[in-house]
Amino acid sequence: MTKKYNAPFTKVVASGNDFIIFDDKDGQLKSLNLNYSEIASDLCRRKLSIGADGLLVLESSDKAGFRMRIFNPDGSEVDMCGNGARCSVFYAADKGWGNDLSFETGAGILRSEVNDQSIKLRMSDPTDIKTEINLGIGQNMIKVHCVNTGVPHVVHLVDDLESYPVREVGRKIREHTLFA
Repeated sequence: MTKKYNAPFTKVVASGNDFIIFDDKDGQLKSLNLNYSEIASDLCRRKLSIGADGLLVLESSDKAGFRMRIFNPDGSEVDMCGNGARCSVFYAADKGWGNDLSFETGAGILRSEVNDQSIKLRMSDPTDIKTEINLGIGQNMIKVHCVNTGVPHVVHLVDDLESYPVREVGRKIREHTLFA
């Protein structure tokens, strides 16, 4: 961590993804003129800072119970993250904002329900569905499917996940010109 931000945070985890939450629902952080892209790049670095898969900034909203902004570790802001949304809703319920919440994201207004054992999200309807795309990865052709759930996803079905080189193939898919 290279800077002090004088902003309280909470660290949360959902399904293996961890996030840093800045709660600015009351607008107090706005006066600090924080650069959330810079903060995400600084604080999300593993082994050099707090480390996280992203920074979640919760703000007030005129359209819903709160607004969730998501910043990746590289500082880019994205519209939606399912596990980030689950963490935000859990945080909101724990803070007493309610158990049946609507919240604003870059992908639209989402609904959630929190009970003792689970968090349910009503995600935005999927868009940009493309199936059976033949994708050249090195010397191999693989079949992938695409769907946007608020954030674009690529789905590649495999027979044996345990022996499949997920990181290697995933990195090549992510860097493929089709998804640049």
